[in-house]
Amino acid sequence: MNPNGRPCQLQDQVLEQLAPSLQGRAEIVRFRTTTPDDLAVFERFGIRSLPQLVVTDAAGRELRRATPGILDAAQVQQLLSR
Repeated sequence: MNPNGRPCQLQDQVLEQLAPSLQGRAEIVRFRTTTPDDLAVFERFGIRSLPQLVVTDAAGRELRRATPGILDAAQVQQLLSR
């Protein structure tokens, strides 16, 4: 996420609202464009557009990803349940 970008801020609000219902099912991990060590993650997953949600397993292997853009709560839930 770009913490200074409005689309990423809006997506983060949706994720914060969902966080309590995701406990024990999923962990939200944020990687920021403003954190130098996080930039390798963007490269690893080929992320060029934000916001971007990627679902991984516990080992960090990609399982699925959403089309870049803001997802509402129902879309995030659907992404997690596939």
